[in-house]
Amino acid sequence: MKVELESIVAMEELERDAKGVFARVAQQGEVIVFVNNMPAYVIQKFAGEERPSQEEKKRESAPQAKNKAKISQKKVVSKKVGRVTKKRASSSSKGLTLKAAAKQILLESEGKQMHVQALADAIYDRGLYQKKDGSKAMATQVRAMCAQYQDDFVALAGNIVQMKES
Repeated sequence: MKVELESIVAMEELERDAKGVFARVAQQGEVIVFVNNMPAYVIQKFAGEERPSQEEKKRESAPQAKNKAKISQKKVVSKKVGRVTKKRASSSSKGLTLKAAAKQILLESEGKQMHVQALADAIYDRGLYQKKDGSKAMATQVRAMCAQYQDDFVALAGNIVQMKES
């Protein structure tokens, strides 16, 4: 996806200077709002004459319409109707919490213990847990989660996490 540098807006800028951002939308036609250095929202200028007919709406909602390689710019603009739309990150197929994913990995490990970085890597590699933006939980997040659930985990020297016996 190619993004013009001038069309990128940080969420903080949108919150701080909404009028300025919408002036850019009026000038450029659209801006892309980044959250945590990732594209998250598209704000597009509404073009009133390009409203889809009921027939076009039915065609767009059909499953085969989703698979079309090309959708005209007019349909995309009219479909979004100038609203801010959020791109959803793909959720993990397992749908586990970080705590449940850590427990599953530690149960399978020797001595029910692992280094925090290795644990974070194993959780991500097996697709057990992803953050909302689809990225990997960092070792610091896994370590903080272990400290939060002291009934389930013990932090050992050397950044080793061990699951408590239940």
